[in-house]
Amino acid sequence: LRLVAGLAFPFVHEFFWLPLLAYAAVSDLIDGWLSRRWNGTSTFGQLLDPVADKVCVLAVLWSVWQREWLSLGGLCWLGARDLTVMGLTIFAAMSTRLMAQDLKPRWSGKAATAAQFVVLLVIVYQKETFTEGIRSGGAVSAVAAIDYTITAWRIWSHRQTTEFDDERVANTE
Repeated sequence: LRLVAGLAFPFVHEFFWLPLLAYAAVSDLIDGWLSRRWNGTSTFGQLLDPVADKVCVLAVLWSVWQREWLSLGGLCWLGARDLTVMGLTIFAAMSTRLMAQDLKPRWSGKAATAAQFVVLLVIVYQKETFTEGIRSGGAVSAVAAIDYTITAWRIWSHRQTTEFDDERVANTE
């Protein structure tokens, strides 16, 4: 339902933005907590949860940017992790050494999502920019972007080295 909330967000009246965003934030917390508490994780859920988060956050970022409550720089800063993960996912789709499922949720990403939700809730509530929140939330998002990039690089490099070693062994036999 968080995915649906994100997809609907830009199209609903501004009056519904705050409750819709609050629902998305709370459902993300509850969903994660229940999943860990009852050990109810699944591959589908592990893929769908971050997609729902990103769709929701990006839809809200886009909507508040359209209202000029957020500058283009603020939009990129707060969305740094999401933009990076989208780029890494595209790279993974084109690479044989990195796969989208390698980019599993990380604590830095969870912190970035939480920071994004808090900052966006304040922006939507105030109906204006929240400079301090954008700076701090963007910093958390940037740290997560760096973390995901380093993780993807390590996986990619390891697989490249492993393939090279396998190829060298095959050539000597």
